[in-house]
Amino acid sequence: MKWREFLVTTNYANLEIVTAILLESFPQGFQIEEAENNVIIKIYTSPSYPLSCLKNLLRKRTSCLKNGSIFFEVKENFIEENDFVKEQTFFKPIKIGEKLLVKLSSKGYFGGKRIVIEMKPGIAFGTGTHPTTQGCLLALESLVKKGDRVLDVGTGSGILAIAAAKLGASKVWAIDSDELSVKVAGENIYLNQVAQKIFLKNISFEKFICPQVDILIANLTKEDIFRMLSRFKKIGKSFIFSGILTSSKKEFEEKLSREFNIIRLISREGWLTVVCRRKDELT
Repeated sequence: MKWREFLVTTNYANLEIVTAILLESFPQGFQIEEAENNVIIKIYTSPSYPLSCLKNLLRKRTSCLKNGSIFFEVKENFIEENDFVKEQTFFKPIKIGEKLLVKLSSKGYFGGKRIVIEMKPGIAFGTGTHPTTQGCLLALESLVKKGDRVLDVGTGSGILAIAAAKLGASKVWAIDSDELSVKVAGENIYLNQVAQKIFLKNISFEKFICPQVDILIANLTKEDIFRMLSRFKKIGKSFIFSGILTSSKKEFEEKLSREFNIIRLISREGWLTVVCRRKDELT
């Protein structure tokens, strides 16, 4: 199967801004590589996604910034999925916190006492390298209790839903509006043998009817979280929010402070993960 690979080149000064914009259209994530004085952001998507749409998105969003337009270049390639799998041979197991270890299923590795999360190699998304994913995994490690019910909004590769199930949650709802993400998440859930605990569905949060949960995870964008916040509050007790730039920390805290108690902030490489609880919930 062929995939479209976008290569977005920018400089370090604008990396946070560009990645924040890209996350809105590609919440499944991307790869970031160094290239002399610049960085290259690699995005993998459907062959039908036009290059012109990505260029227009970046031009429109950067032109309205206070400091004016910023430097970026966009190129594209078409690659076979098998070629992408071969490129992932460099991926090494990642230890997260005190309990978790993320590895590709193609790599033999003994996790010791750690809980091992295996991810299927392929074009798909979220192998645990992005700071927002790592922040959510750290939060889950300390928050999930045996028997908890969890909702993962925008599940992507399913890595957070899988982690919740393996950490002791009794039921996890994992939803995503992207059909390809759901397909990949299903493969990863089956691979990790937690399908009996996870209800996976290709649906948007707005259309999803969900029961009350103990923990709600939303690794999205600041705008999406703000837009859904009132409904989030009705469904969950504790919350893990990520996909937030550290530069938006004050704005995010002020927005949450009205109805939530912030209990933990995790900052990694310019990205913020916020753990909070409804004010009407006992600590």
